[in-house]
Formats: sequence, C-alpha cells, structure tokens
Amino acid sequence: DQFRDRNGKQVLNRNSPDFKDSGAIMVGAASARVPHKRSYFSNYGSRVDVYGWGNAVDTTDAKPSEFTTNLYTSSFSGTSSASPIIAGAAASIQGIAKHNKEKVYTPSQLRDILSDPSTGTKSNDPVSDKIGVLPDLKAILSKLGFSPNLSNDSSIVFPDEPEINKGNKGNEGSTITFPKEDSANSEGDSTFIFPE
Repeated sequence: DQFRDRNGKQVLNRNSPDFKDSGAIMVGAASARVPHKRSYFSNYGSRVDVYGWGNAVDTTDAKPSEFTTNLYTSSFSGTSSASPIIAGAAASIQGIAKHNKEKVYTPSQLRDILSDPSTGTKSNDPVSDKIGVLPDLKAILSKLGFSPNLSNDSSIVFPDEPEINKGNKGNEGSTITFPKEDSANSEGDSTFIFPE
C-alpha cells in the first residue's frame, strides 16, 4: 500500500484518493497447505483481491526435447500457479451463469463475487497477509443460487497406472495417486481422495 508512482501518488492503495482501479482481478499467492500463509514472493496490499496456491500445484508439463505424452508436474508454483486457479474459478462461474441464466457477470461483479470474504477461505493472518481470500467455488455457487445437478456417475477418468491405482478411476470415495515424475520432484507422490 506504500507504493507510489513516478508522480508520488498511491495509485494501488484502495484507501488513497489517488487510487486508480484498472478493473483487474489482482491475485496473490499463499501456501497450498492450511493455514495458507502468504508466500514470501507474493504481491500484497489493499489492492490484492484474492489468492491462489503458490506452490505444489499439479499440472500438465512438457519437455520440448522429448516427444512424450501424459507428462505432468507437481511443482508448478508462484503467482504463475495462483493466477490460473483464480482464472479457472472465474471461467467456471461465468460459464455456469451463461448456461443457467443466459447472462454473464460484469468484470466488477465477478471480482466482487470472487473476493467475497463470506464465500472464501481466509489466509493465515488476513490483517498482515493482505492477499484477500481463496475463492470457494462451491460456496460461491450456492450463494449465487446455483445448485449442482450431478448424475450418479460422477467419476473422473485418469490414464491407467494399474500398479499404483489398482483400477480406481476417480469414483466417489476412491483414491488416485499421481506418482512423482522424477527424483527432482521433492514433493513425492501426489494423492487425491475423492469426496463421498
């Protein structure tokens, strides 16, 4: 909040008369594990609206020198991992609104929805972290009046890893393990337990 532009104005401090709202959704980063401590490299301040995980994010990966498929990494990090989490939540909300109500939210409405403290997970120390909340998509959709319409078959299909996953395909209550990519992956295997 102390940043000043070349004219000495506090354009990023929401409490300053100099504040300039670009309309962007500003994203900070916090640890993936509870209690979601602000990452040392994260931007922060009154202008930051929301945060995403800043470490240990599983995603697809590619090694340009190899012609392989099904590569992934569990070490995607930084605001580079936090921002797509928020973008995914924003796109999901807009898609659901468009499909169900035949309208989308304005950018400022969407920012307000994502940064609503009543539907987000607070960081470890909100007063000093100053990174907003981690949007809880289920809570947001519930508050907006959308209810899920899930079929009985809500399984997710992953590439087979028979020696690890024993045929599990992501059905409710099952566990899927993503093996570590290589010895450079210090996080080890990643396990996801599907809620019942």
